[in-house]
Amino acid sequence: MPEYADAPPPVLIVGGGIGGLAAALAFSRKGIASLVLEQSAEFGEIGAGIQLGPNVFRMFERLGITEQASATAVFVKHLIMMDSLSGDEVTRVPLDDAFRERFQYPYAVIHRADLHGALFAACQESDLIRLETSRSVSGFEETGDGISVRTEDGATFAGGALIGADGLWSTVRSRMFDEGPPITSGHIAYRAVLPIDEVPEDMRWDAATLWAGPRTHLVHYPLRNWKLFNLVAVFHSDKNVEKPGVVNAAALSSDHKFLTSSSSMILLRKASGSRKTRGYCSAAVFSSNVPRSAQYMGRSTGWTFHISSASSMAILNFDPRSISSPRTDAAVPSSESHISP
Repeated sequence: MPEYADAPPPVLIVGGGIGGLAAALAFSRKGIASLVLEQSAEFGEIGAGIQLGPNVFRMFERLGITEQASATAVFVKHLIMMDSLSGDEVTRVPLDDAFRERFQYPYAVIHRADLHGALFAACQESDLIRLETSRSVSGFEETGDGISVRTEDGATFAGGALIGADGLWSTVRSRMFDEGPPITSGHIAYRAVLPIDEVPEDMRWDAATLWAGPRTHLVHYPLRNWKLFNLVAVFHSDKNVEKPGVVNAAALSSDHKFLTSSSSMILLRKASGSRKTRGYCSAAVFSSNVPRSAQYMGRSTGWTFHISSASSMAILNFDPRSISSPRTDAAVPSSESHISP
């Protein structure tokens, strides 16, 4: 456990993405030490573009990274909304001097990796921020004078407070609130970042543009000093709308299988030897009669299941991140608890 002699324990921040680094930097500007625990082997950001409104630049100013972030951002001249059916322009917002005068700050677009890089560089320069990689948090507990965080490699870190900035599949949040996994809304986004030379010249608009249509929209704008071009296509699919206790069978890989009966359905994921509880697997149970404590040992090597719950629907570490290629041979039970196609 790291020691901080003659100083208050640091704020522990789980996750070294944009949110986690921004939090660490904000604390440092107030003279508060922090420790950032990132599960990956190195700090980095994936994804595509992100739009920066005036309120973001206000925060950049407070964090002291306006110059760094602006160096790779594109300050587009307009926000444009187009009708995707007729091709007509619906409205246009000039991002000119009048806009800056009204909102006090500009509007720009930037690649997520560039924004993350600016935050990371600023964090590295601060003596109040400690950055740790390959630290996957497995749990935490409150102590008499703070909080203690455990990582999967057996390390323990003491802090005065804990911030979960570990994304959609947050370990911190899942242990604080029993909400279950995120539910798919049915909105599907396809993202692409193209070299600007691959974009037709007549489509290289100096704008952040939205093409809006019925349950669909397309967004595009330039990135990284006009070296790249960002595309995001979004549509809604009723087949991908999930409800609590429903799993999309079409998205399951061969590492999953089902055990069904007249009263219940159990989804099992093939066990991974890398887990601390060797041989156990991610599982979701949908049943009208789940006992308080149940255990199942599959006939096939590597399949195991254990759960303890008083509720009629129990979930044990069901992690959709493990889902890979589509599977078409998944069985669909005929009971009330079902898998939606």
